[in-house]
Amino acid sequence: MSTFDAAQGRRDGNATGGADDCACDPLTAVLDRSALLRGNRCLACRVCCRFPSAGSPLAPFFSHDEISRAHAAGLAADAFPPARFGPGHSPFLVSEPEFHRCPAFRVPTNDCALYRVRPLDCRLYPLLLTYSSDGAQVLLGLDSYCPAVAETADTPAAHRLLEEAAALLEGPLLPQVVESRGIVGAWKDHLLHARPLPRLGRLLCRSDLGLARFTPTARAALEPFFNAHRGELSYHAFASVHAWSDFFDLRWKVCGDRLLLFAQGDGDAFLMTPPLGRGDPRPAAREALELLRALDPAAPSPRIQESDDATVRSLTADGWRVRESAPEYLYDRAELADLRGNRFAGKRQPCNRFEREHDWRWRPLEPEDLSAAAGLHRRWLERRLATEPDEVFRAQAEASLRAAWRSLRDADATGLVARALDADGRLAGFTAGCPLHDGRTFAVLYEIADLDIPGAAQAMFRAFCRELAPFAFINAGSDSGLQALARVKESYHPLRRPLAHVLVPG
Repeated sequence: MSTFDAAQGRRDGNATGGADDCACDPLTAVLDRSALLRGNRCLACRVCCRFPSAGSPLAPFFSHDEISRAHAAGLAADAFPPARFGPGHSPFLVSEPEFHRCPAFRVPTNDCALYRVRPLDCRLYPLLLTYSSDGAQVLLGLDSYCPAVAETADTPAAHRLLEEAAALLEGPLLPQVVESRGIVGAWKDHLLHARPLPRLGRLLCRSDLGLARFTPTARAALEPFFNAHRGELSYHAFASVHAWSDFFDLRWKVCGDRLLLFAQGDGDAFLMTPPLGRGDPRPAAREALELLRALDPAAPSPRIQESDDATVRSLTADGWRVRESAPEYLYDRAELADLRGNRFAGKRQPCNRFEREHDWRWRPLEPEDLSAAAGLHRRWLERRLATEPDEVFRAQAEASLRAAWRSLRDADATGLVARALDADGRLAGFTAGCPLHDGRTFAVLYEIADLDIPGAAQAMFRAFCRELAPFAFINAGSDSGLQALARVKESYHPLRRPLAHVLVPG
């Protein structure tokens, strides 16, 4: 999340912008006046635009308009995930021998190929926008990782820069920040002189309604409600909900003994899960309905998704009704680990073939694997979409890539368990999931295997089930209404098919 100083733009009008560009950008003008990035120090810096891992949360965020401008300026089409979801996305970082870089960063010249059209996130740096640790506020501060900040953070000029930038972000630049709201990240310990931005807090956190942003740093405060609910559905876990952070504005509020998890996006507002926790869910559901209508009065269908049978029994007595139900697939973990008997022969044989024909290894998926995992997932997606005309499948597959990337990036912070399967020295597949809070079930959320390696998918699923011996059951999620996916899930002989219900007001 960085770029270079205004002097660079003035030096190279063709590649990185010109004096007129800098003069009309109020953020650049404020940084210029502060002299924080004076002279040529940014061009000599070896920190900016380089990242320690492919999934760094400091990678620059681009709104959809900024992505379009970046493509028009020459950035490759595959630099970003496909399809248009949420407010935008960060690019896939490019692996170098000793670091990962923004695809717009030119290593030989240590400059930016997109300087003229660099996104707001880069124009803002070394200022950072983050949520507070509980997600209740938007904060502005300085990034202490920047060498210039480390030298000048406590000077009057630095404090004046914060004041002037805050006035811009809460004033004339407010609409741009809301449009590019992915630039507001989770709380970071290296943020200096953090100060709240109340107008942005009202718009992004919805502090005016008593809501807070759903961020990984809020996990410790929220997990007791997941634990108390003890759900067996795949979305009754922190990591499962967090996967949708790039698609929706996710927010939370505690109502009595229950946690409310709100999702808002594209003219819609709903509860991601039923009210989680102990006690009577009906008062919390009533408050949730009021808040949904306040969040988006024009939303066509306020609803509660991923409701279990117990919630349905409580809330239908209070006037809610079931609009639709979809099965999830629950398996006996020990059966999937062994694959014994004739009914599993069709799964056991490709597993054995894979293990016989390849020098394979089952291991944790590490941060340095994320570039390879993203590449494998993109190749898988291209192959699948080339032969699949179903638009629902296309949308689901593209969304899965986005959700998996976000989940893998934040795995440590959200409790996601991610594993890799290597074959002959290269990544043959990856899978990830999380424990559910009934204490007996593990939810497998993602599984992507190299389509050119027969048996890799089956071998990976068996290896994961073997590792998960403390759990009695595996929840493989829903079939998303896709018949082909339903056939695959049925072929593993589910033990039960618990229903996830959608509830709407009566």
